[in-house]
Amino acid sequence: MVMKQLQNRIRTKKLWLPVFGSCALIVLSIGLLVFFLSKTESTRSIAEYDAAGNPVYISTDSAQAVDSLYNETETTLGKFINLRGQVKTLPQKENGEQVFMLNGEPSRGGGETQIYFRKLPIVFSLDSYVQVTGYVRGVENNVPIIEAVAIQKLPALQVLRPAYLEYDLSKQSQEQAGIVVTATRIEYSREETRIFMSIRNQTNQTVRLDWGQATAKIGEQVFASQSVIEESQELRLPTTITEYSKVTGLLVFPPLKPDDMVVTIPSSTLINDFQITVSIPEEGK
Repeated sequence: MVMKQLQNRIRTKKLWLPVFGSCALIVLSIGLLVFFLSKTESTRSIAEYDAAGNPVYISTDSAQAVDSLYNETETTLGKFINLRGQVKTLPQKENGEQVFMLNGEPSRGGGETQIYFRKLPIVFSLDSYVQVTGYVRGVENNVPIIEAVAIQKLPALQVLRPAYLEYDLSKQSQEQAGIVVTATRIEYSREETRIFMSIRNQTNQTVRLDWGQATAKIGEQVFASQSVIEESQELRLPTTITEYSKVTGLLVFPPLKPDDMVVTIPSSTLINDFQITVSIPEEGK
């Protein structure tokens, strides 16, 4: 009788061993899951605001902000940034949000960036250029994650060759033989100097202006014009300007120091080459 009871107890313990083993495995799995989730959550941050309720930005210096974002991401968590870049993937839905990949700040050595947003209009397409305003909410595999509060489409030039200095020229104009050339804006970047122009032909004849042979003279130095980058060909000034028409576009020179200049545009239809003086504000010299 005693022997039979002992055998039953042993049999019962053997039956419970797999149950206890399964329970232990489940508990261990849950523990590991919680651990990894907590590690993931630890890299996620909420937006940071100052006492007045204003967003706290990584830096007021955009170059420094970009450098910190990609090289010291952990120190930027929660802080805001205005990030420019090229859209590399179209938005995909993920847990009630939209997410896409941005090649951030290519002119400053940026890189892949995940952009999340909610309830923002999609104003961009694949390979277009945008500015994202948002805060750094996390990092995954060394890729910064930004939650956007605003997304704005930009011209390629503002992303690929951003200006460090720009001036409104207050529509400086010169008329010659019925042709009016107006310089409206000048931008200085590390790669080039850009002058935005409009040309109005007030005559009844077609006029040719050779922008590819244009020059800019500053003091005794003369600089040849250069081509508009391929991504901004829509801003290229046309050589032929038909009667009673107006065109706008971009005249590009190498990187120049901010100073007054005399721009000369050769013409095969005018008696003399066209000249216009472009003057920048005194505080910019």
